[in-house]
Amino acid sequence: MPAPLLFDINLQTCPDAWLFGHWRQRRRGPGGATVFNLATDLTLDASGELHVVGPDLSASGTWAVTRDPRLGRPYLTLRLPQEQTRALVTRLQRTPDGQAATLTLYFEAGVEVVLDWVP
Repeated sequence: MPAPLLFDINLQTCPDAWLFGHWRQRRRGPGGATVFNLATDLTLDASGELHVVGPDLSASGTWAVTRDPRLGRPYLTLRLPQEQTRALVTRLQRTPDGQAATLTLYFEAGVEVVLDWVP
């Protein structure tokens, strides 16, 4: 089965709802061993609940979207009992029908993580 055709989304105007859902880590850049860059799965609920799962890891917390006041770039504020961080959304790609998506986050720790949406 060929990979779906994904289109880049304008992050300044994309609805926050397009960030909701279950995301699975495809690729992680080099960097520190924080909860967020070691996680294999990340769920961003519409209610603001956050669930993180990975090897020997299962945690819940909260998340929120904030936007840069000048450029409107979205940042995720991610809070777990053991860690809090922000991540800049650097890229969001989706199929026209919304059935596939890829999210790229750049964390404060200097780690880039690429996530695939899990339907």
